[in-house]
Amino acid sequence: MRVSAPYHGAGLTGHLLIALFTLVASLAGGESPAADNGRRIEDTTDWAAFLARHDLVWQQLPTKWSQAPHCGNAMLGSMLFQTGNAITLQIHRADVSDHRDNSHGWTAYSRPRFRIGDFRLIPVGKITGGAWRLDLWNAEVTGTIRTDRGEITFRHFVHADEMAIVTELHPSGGEAGCRWEWFPQRAETGRGDFPKTAADVDRFAKKYGEVHRTGLVVPAIPNPPGRQEREGAVSVWTQDLLAGGQYATAWNDAPRAEGSRVLTVSIANSYPERTARDEAVRTVSAWNGR
Repeated sequence: MRVSAPYHGAGLTGHLLIALFTLVASLAGGESPAADNGRRIEDTTDWAAFLARHDLVWQQLPTKWSQAPHCGNAMLGSMLFQTGNAITLQIHRADVSDHRDNSHGWTAYSRPRFRIGDFRLIPVGKITGGAWRLDLWNAEVTGTIRTDRGEITFRHFVHADEMAIVTELHPSGGEAGCRWEWFPQRAETGRGDFPKTAADVDRFAKKYGEVHRTGLVVPAIPNPPGRQEREGAVSVWTQDLLAGGQYATAWNDAPRAEGSRVLTVSIANSYPERTARDEAVRTVSAWNGR
């Protein structure tokens, strides 16, 4: 069973590009689509076919984020690339950040954006190659991951309207045992010189200027560790924040017909309330069975 195209807002990327091309065409012609003379510009372009000529194609698997296909809906985002003998699905949410006031230091330390974490697809065999395609019209990534035990074909997208990241797998017999593993990130700034002690602040001030001794940078008080729970068929990782609020990642890896599987992931964020966990679980639960 495949997750049908209408569920992911097919053509989000395509429609945005069509709007841009139509604007450029109208400006080049010196008149708008509804010109004063009553004539209209008719769009007869087969946009699906046109955009297909510009799809990004990988004949070798990307091995770092800067080579990866990206998907997103302006709030949720994802990237896919090979890490060792696994395929990393890195996930993001744009509004996930800390909410501390200036007594905790300057913005880069008191209100940094947080990395969420990633899922890793662990195959049965050793990865030997593959081929992927970023379909601009349907705003999805499709492809094959080859191993010495078989192959895994997949389809991946971020829903245009709903907070859902979906990856559909079709493993061959030798890869029926492939699995997803979750690797969360800590709720802390990604800056490598993040001061955690008074000595760290001293080194920071020597490196970036004495002004940072005045309270712009203070030793960090870490956020509490995240926790993993299960509610029915849905797993959820919840991260509470010292300054209030929380963010949560919920997921379900559900079997489908003929050995296929669908991983559905949702990330929710709330502040000052701590309601993100329930929201993420509801979103994933609503997708089960689609």
